[in-house]
Amino acid sequence: MVSEAMAHFSRLDILVNNAGSSRHVPPNQLDDLDEQLFELTVGLKIQAPIYLARACREQLAASGNGQIINITSVAGIAARGSSIVYAAANAALSSLTQSLARALAPGIRLRRFREERNPRIVKFSLNCPSFRDRRVIEASMTTASSTFS
Repeated sequence: MVSEAMAHFSRLDILVNNAGSSRHVPPNQLDDLDEQLFELTVGLKIQAPIYLARACREQLAASGNGQIINITSVAGIAARGSSIVYAAANAALSSLTQSLARALAPGIRLRRFREERNPRIVKFSLNCPSFRDRRVIEASMTTASSTFS
């Protein structure tokens, strides 16, 4: 994937980890949290972002403005959501974002977008000049809301 992007664009400036999957399992039904759910949810929310960061780090650092954006859910801080596994995996992705930020600084910046309870509202955890412009934020929210709807 990285080599294809480099062949096509000749540089890599941003990696967005926006994968996720879940299945509704009521909190009191722990026996229904099966291995398939664990493997899929943890694979998409924890393993994939680590593997992709590792695969892209040289190219992102070489760009001079490399960024990794991880998409999480409010379930990670509210301990609610479609399942306990989903909530825990999103909490882990938030922690992973902070850990990778320390590991990859200063060459690569990490950010987190967190879907709030209302899927049309996305909390941006960004600290870059382009997102201080309200028009850019509104356009980004429109794009992001279509992703979460």
